[in-house]
Amino acid sequence: RAAGLARPTETLTAGDLPGTRLFGTDQYIPTLAQVIDCVRGRVPLQVELKRQGKPSPRILARAVLDCLRDHDGDYALSSFDPFVVYALRAAKPSYLLGQISGLLATAAPWQRLLERSLVSNLITRPDFISYELAGLPSRIVARWRERGTAVLAWTVRSPSARLDSSSRRRRIACWLRSVSLRWVSTVSRCVSTIFRTR
Repeated sequence: RAAGLARPTETLTAGDLPGTRLFGTDQYIPTLAQVIDCVRGRVPLQVELKRQGKPSPRILARAVLDCLRDHDGDYALSSFDPFVVYALRAAKPSYLLGQISGLLATAAPWQRLLERSLVSNLITRPDFISYELAGLPSRIVARWRERGTAVLAWTVRSPSARLDSSSRRRRIACWLRSVSLRWVSTVSRCVSTIFRTR
């Protein structure tokens, strides 16, 4: 989208990148090594790994880790793809690893079910979850947070969006407490009725 091309990203080679201009400017898509060289460890970087068909998760993970190994800096690695997160975890890197998820409105139904459930976390054991702001609050995310997994939200474009999210969380939390109290009250009345009729 940023380059205005209909060409799939996975068909681009490193040699194609200098000729792939961004937003009609003279800037082009840099390689990961070029980004790291530009940053030079001055700020931490969160690197998102994306895979569409090729290569295999293990090959992608190895290529990124090999690149980072040659550069000093603080890095965190994350992906929507739990197979990529698993490949990273299996490589035992020293970097923080994250699982990205959210509403996944454009994903295939099976993929949406798998990735929104975060069930793969039981195997991949991410250090953090990066979750779409529009999908929060989420009971599943809350459970992982209770287990000590850090939670980040994307994308927060303004202070008002953050405040809206906080307000929504409070309203839903109040609703859940209300539902829970009504449920407990109903169960209590049923139990009392059962015991009175015996």
